[in-house]
Amino acid sequence: MPTAVLPDPEIKPVLKALPSRVRRLSLVALALLAAHLTYGTAFYFYSLPRDDALPFADGFESADLRQWDHLGSRQLCCEHSARIVTDPVRDGGHALKVELHREDDTMRGNKRAEFRLGSAHFGQEYLYKISTFLPADWRDDPLPVNVVQWHNVADKLLLEGGPAQPLRIVVIGDEWIIDNFWDTKPVTKLPFLPEHPEGNRLLWRGPVDKGRWVDWEIRVRWSYHNDGLIDIRKNGQTIVHTEAANTYNDFVAPYMKFGVYVPAWLDEDKVSPVRERTVYFDNVGFSRVSPSPAAPTTH
Repeated sequence: MPTAVLPDPEIKPVLKALPSRVRRLSLVALALLAAHLTYGTAFYFYSLPRDDALPFADGFESADLRQWDHLGSRQLCCEHSARIVTDPVRDGGHALKVELHREDDTMRGNKRAEFRLGSAHFGQEYLYKISTFLPADWRDDPLPVNVVQWHNVADKLLLEGGPAQPLRIVVIGDEWIIDNFWDTKPVTKLPFLPEHPEGNRLLWRGPVDKGRWVDWEIRVRWSYHNDGLIDIRKNGQTIVHTEAANTYNDFVAPYMKFGVYVPAWLDEDKVSPVRERTVYFDNVGFSRVSPSPAAPTTH
């Protein structure tokens, strides 16, 4: 009959302590899960569309930012980030000046000075309006400057990170660029991993406007199926009309942001002589509209 092998005296305490360690790990795991579910649920309810806030319009004629007092609507680091000015203006007597310096502290993990509107419902049509003004001394630079963007509402409950903007109006070099990303997968990007959206398209490009106002009207029906709509007018002229998938498969449809957002400034290896960016805004609008009529001729 074989002799039983007794455990080494130094191992006995480890064996004895194993169940309690497992219990502690289990408690830690449950606490982390509870924290994640709490945060994800809170973020979901915070991100829901506020139908009672529509239609929204601000021409900054109140000479203050009182319409941007709700939680998360201002993403500004510094006193110089946003100011009401009397010149230049598109209409009335006031406009908004947004200014970003490369040396500014990060805001929401990046180099930005932005304002945020509410999110939307999938399948309904919305009209966004905004007037932009780039100063006459705007310097061309290859580092992208996001002026208007629509950001997805990441599904935090599914551990989703933040993929590329589904829609944006950006200045790159001496051009306006409008591009679009979409994906039907429930999760497009996990934290710390690269994203792989199913599709992206360049919607339009054109010479940048300096020293004059540009009026943008963006009509959107958000969808990650083929019934989506993007119709964009620049100074009254249709420059984009597409009916196709146009965003990500999320619980909540995107929200609009505007200001100055230069993510490349976060990387000091990306050298540029430009250290400050200023953009002026006026006549910001966001409303739900009736379904659009037949498609116009695409330009």
